[in-house]
Amino acid sequence: METEPKLTLTPPNFLTAFKNGFNAVANHVQIIIFPILLDLMLLFGPQLRVKKLLEPFLDELIKFGQTSSMAQQFPIAEQNQAFDALKEYVGHINIFSMLSTFPIGIPSIMAPGIVENPLGLPMDINFSSSLSLLACMLALYLLGLFLATLFYNRLCALSSNAGDRFSFKTLAWQFIQVLSFSIWLFLILFVIILPVTFILSIIQLFSAVIGQILLFLFVFLLLWLGFPLIFTPHGIFAYNQNVFSAAFTSYRLVRFALPNSSLFISIVILLYLGSLGLWFIPPENSWLILAGIVGHAFLFSGLLVSTFYYYRGSINWMRELFKRSAQPPVRTI
Repeated sequence: METEPKLTLTPPNFLTAFKNGFNAVANHVQIIIFPILLDLMLLFGPQLRVKKLLEPFLDELIKFGQTSSMAQQFPIAEQNQAFDALKEYVGHINIFSMLSTFPIGIPSIMAPGIVENPLGLPMDINFSSSLSLLACMLALYLLGLFLATLFYNRLCALSSNAGDRFSFKTLAWQFIQVLSFSIWLFLILFVIILPVTFILSIIQLFSAVIGQILLFLFVFLLLWLGFPLIFTPHGIFAYNQNVFSAAFTSYRLVRFALPNSSLFISIVILLYLGSLGLWFIPPENSWLILAGIVGHAFLFSGLLVSTFYYYRGSINWMRELFKRSAQPPVRTI
């Protein structure tokens, strides 16, 4: 009589992952210095502004908006309120926020920009040249991406039982993969997402209902294709994979571990986004904002290390399942 081997292994417990992640950060609390220093620099440091450089463009944009037929449908008070909000937003922009990079970066609650800090008004530095602005943005982005690579490298090491040793060679390899990952995402953004969004906005001008339906389907398609790739950075840092191997591993893991993996990712995202309002309760000119900076740094670091614990556990679980399923049937009498 032949029987198939019983696969009794279960996916990793995400509550255990959260426990291990926050314990690891609490035992190595110095790791949160990365986001703390970035937020302190953005809060107390000089502000690189683009307000004066963009003022002529904004004035022309506002004049065009006021004379357009679409703007005439709204009361003048609402128009002025919208234009004032746009000017205020541009006035808040701090180019140093580019140090908090996308898609892999050191998180910051000060990235949206500030007008005043607990010491008073920060020093403003305005750009006068578009070329210098673009060069500065590129330099800051690359520097932020490198610092983020170092940050993620050290966070990933906390999730390793053996304790990964620091290596400049490994760090350089990971930086190249992170840069490649960023380039691919920006290409997708500018080649696919933005053109399709522009086309859908034109369709909405002729039929709002059809435009909304197509937009919903497009967003659903993006989430369906992009969600399984969320563990791509984990493959780069945990197993030194290249960006394509890491993406393939992430896609395979998320699909294989459904619905456990989707539930874990959803909890992480909800915990982080749900906490953002808490850190912004103190005004930016209050010393209590420092408590928000520390709390945000600890929470993000703990959640991220938890995802590394979950990722490593899921990889081991998946490998063991494949190993057991490949075993020949066990003969019993």
